[in-house]
Amino acid sequence: MLNRIKTLGPKFYITLLISGLGLFNFSYYVLKNLQIYSSREQRNPHVSQDFIRQNIPAGSFVVGEPMYYYAVTQAGSQFQFMDWYADLEVREQRQRELFDYDYLIITDHMLSRNKRVIHYYLQHAKLEEIARLELPQSAFNKKISTFSLLGIPILSNTERYGYSCTLYKRIK
Repeated sequence: MLNRIKTLGPKFYITLLISGLGLFNFSYYVLKNLQIYSSREQRNPHVSQDFIRQNIPAGSFVVGEPMYYYAVTQAGSQFQFMDWYADLEVREQRQRELFDYDYLIITDHMLSRNKRVIHYYLQHAKLEEIARLELPQSAFNKKISTFSLLGIPILSNTERYGYSCTLYKRIK
């Protein structure tokens, strides 16, 4: 048996390696698509669009994460990103003083990813929480998101939060 293994040669090992990678990629593809499919209700853009239309009057100035860009602009308001361009301090000051924003949208996704930015905005303006959109993760999606290989998560879990957010009105 050992002689047979020794005579297999490099082609066998290359084929085995490629087959293993192919199996891993196919498994990842299936898991990721199951995760996306199971979170479709949570990521439904119509829910966020309705939330914005109900809570932000057209013509308002809004700051938030890119996830809400289209919902805000399609509802007739202007939007700026809270985590793009310039330094945090400069960006926040320009948006507060020059853009003169009316509303701040803080997504749960952004809160989990970049607390420093969120806390800075909350500290430098007088804000009143006016609405909350809560879209819980499905049980199936939670299960898929826990899969790991050698203790390392296989899938990202951006779908954990969907469009869940808190909406603040700036008191001027």
